[in-house]
Amino acid sequence: MERVARLRRLMADEGMDAVVLTTPHNVLYATGYRSVLERWQLHEPLSAAVVPADPGKPVILSLPEANLALLMVQDEAGHPDRANEIRVFDMINFCEVMRSEDPAAAASTIGRESMALYGERVRGKCEPDVLASARAALGDHGLADARIGFDDLRVMQRLTDTGMRFGGVDALELLIRSRLVKTESELDAFRRVGRVGDRALAAAAEALRPGVTWNEVQYAVADAMVRMDATPVDEGAMLFGGTFRGAFLPELFRTRHDRPLEQGKS
Repeated sequence: MERVARLRRLMADEGMDAVVLTTPHNVLYATGYRSVLERWQLHEPLSAAVVPADPGKPVILSLPEANLALLMVQDEAGHPDRANEIRVFDMINFCEVMRSEDPAAAASTIGRESMALYGERVRGKCEPDVLASARAALGDHGLADARIGFDDLRVMQRLTDTGMRFGGVDALELLIRSRLVKTESELDAFRRVGRVGDRALAAAAEALRPGVTWNEVQYAVADAMVRMDATPVDEGAMLFGGTFRGAFLPELFRTRHDRPLEQGKS
């Protein structure tokens, strides 16, 4: 919980009673929670973390009810979440589908564990959306009219529109300052990632030659990364820049993936 302790010290310096985090990287930073839903790249938040400045109050994670079992999967994989309290909300029709009984299905291990986790850590009712879940968490912990920082001012505005009377402030810079400090475990992770990055670059250099397309280069690098238990880069993330009328311009755009590379232009 070193990250949360550091975040709380900064919050105390800024006179904040709590922060509400809804951007995926900040939710991950505070709680350790992530899911495949973030890859949908929706404009609306898909989870939230409420971190009170008071160490006596819990770190709260709000997530879709259908994703509750994901916390146990993360834990089994050696990446437990760091939330003390969990709030759940509905999303599309996920909750309705998850609650539907299948008379032909046998009881699953993950189903039984989910029920146990629900009883131990979930508080409040299943709210209709993530903002309602955050609002309920703030109210239940006496923070409805406190000084609260937000990493997304849209969320602050939308909660204000519901009639909440908190004092809202921009907490994005505070989160950046907190995340700049690296723990020893984080530094170890950077060292491991650095070695993987070096090997991936070596795979890219080996694959680069006139006549191949950038797609073929990325396939080779993705194959090398998968063999190192690393998630492959997304489409086009490896090369910033491209050729326009015979001249290479870096960082303005990306080269076409289906165009064969030419000598001196890769």
